[in-house]
Amino acid sequence: MYGKLEARVGIFVLAAVAVFLYMGFHVGAFRFDRGRYHTYILHFTDVSGLSRKADIKIAGVKVGWVEDVELLREHGHQKVSVEVSIQRNYALYADAHGIVRQDGLLGVKFVEIIPGDPLLPRLQSGSALKRQGPEPVAVDSILKQFNDIAASVREVAGAFKEAACANDSGAQLCTTFQNVHLAAERLATFAQRIDDSLSRNGEQIEALLQAGASIRELTQQLSQTTIPAVQDSITRVTNTLEQNIQQTTDKVSATIDSFDGASAHARNGLHDAVEVARKINAGEGTLGKLICSDEPYRDVQEVTRHCRECIARLGQVQFVSDAHLEWMLRRGENYPLRDSKGYVHLRIHPCENYFLLAQLTLSERGYIWRDEVQPSYCNPCSSIVDTSGLMLTDAQKLEFVYRCRHERYRRNSVKLGLQLARVFSDFIALRFGLFEGFIGVGLDIDLPLPTDRIRWVTTLELFDMKGWNRHNDRMPHAKWLNRMFIMDNVYAVFGADDFASRCNASAFLGLGLRFGGGEIGGLFSTRCT
Repeated sequence: MYGKLEARVGIFVLAAVAVFLYMGFHVGAFRFDRGRYHTYILHFTDVSGLSRKADIKIAGVKVGWVEDVELLREHGHQKVSVEVSIQRNYALYADAHGIVRQDGLLGVKFVEIIPGDPLLPRLQSGSALKRQGPEPVAVDSILKQFNDIAASVREVAGAFKEAACANDSGAQLCTTFQNVHLAAERLATFAQRIDDSLSRNGEQIEALLQAGASIRELTQQLSQTTIPAVQDSITRVTNTLEQNIQQTTDKVSATIDSFDGASAHARNGLHDAVEVARKINAGEGTLGKLICSDEPYRDVQEVTRHCRECIARLGQVQFVSDAHLEWMLRRGENYPLRDSKGYVHLRIHPCENYFLLAQLTLSERGYIWRDEVQPSYCNPCSSIVDTSGLMLTDAQKLEFVYRCRHERYRRNSVKLGLQLARVFSDFIALRFGLFEGFIGVGLDIDLPLPTDRIRWVTTLELFDMKGWNRHNDRMPHAKWLNRMFIMDNVYAVFGADDFASRCNASAFLGLGLRFGGGEIGGLFSTRCT
């Protein structure tokens, strides 16, 4: 009986713990994926209604949450510092800023992030946004403004009501009608005065009419005597002018003939010009195609766009330098001491998904340099003897071996490498090219850890496929390399070098430094080589 009761209590406790864990993960209290987020600091003057764990949105899509809200006091002024966590695949730029918004009229508050101009520098994790967000509009302020508007409308309505319902409103209307009647009487008086003025000035008007009759008689005399004489004079002058005009016309006709010839030449030239203009408008000929076609304009516009894109891409190119040492724990073949290697890397990131890796490798043991010597034989007359025609026994062939092979081990301790890498899903990078002077491939994997303080990157490399750098072993050179990042610029190195070889395999330890670069292309921009 007691066993069953204890089992039930245990099941109930486990169910409660499971519900607690589920609710903790659901509301974001427990998170193991903080390595996939970047933190930024935003400043506001007022964030009324905004709380921890509030949503962070970009263009209406949730990309993170509010980590902490803190009230600061600087230079006698208060402002609010808001720490937010945003997914690392959403980049923020130098002019990025945040706005506190509300979901609907009565919804919860959230922070809207404006990422900024992509042509500006990209913000690193932990940076503070330089632009301060605008102050949000509170609902109570809006309601207060509506209350003030309603009070003003109420006052205006009260004033109209008092004017219409006052005790002396009837007297005011009567006064208005009396004023209108007085104005009508004044207009009638003005019309009467005009009539009296016309009656008193009747004699002057009559004299004015008599003066008009005298003017009519004068006009009749002019038409009977003076005007015919003037017409005769005008006729004589007209005849004289006609003769002069005829002479002038003859001269003008000769001049016009001359102008006609010039006009014909001008007409022909104008016709040619019109024909050229017609062909240009029709798009015929080189000049017409250049003027009427849209292709030159589109070509210029396309070239300008490509130039602008190239300039923008050049501005986004990032450089990361890396150097580390490896101390072998076992001696290799053909060298009495333990080998040590040094690597210097320079990574160039033209875009997010690709990078170019230049490699310089230094080895204390050095690398093998082989050559073959094949001598020829001559008779006393200095003629070359064809050895393929000689009839020799097997013993004689062994006695007179003419082909010699020499292996010289030069301590050539410097090798170069050049590799092209492709990044997949921010966690895997595949490289191909020269590894320590040999063609090979490499695979980088960023192992996810529950903390951002330590980052582990493991690498597998395969090169020197025919074992050229060994004496007798012809297995490919396989290398397993691990980088444990303790700090942003310092990391520890361990792994196994040439572990596929029978006589040259060795474990190694080392340290490395990394410099420069923004986080282009995900984790492999600054963590992997």
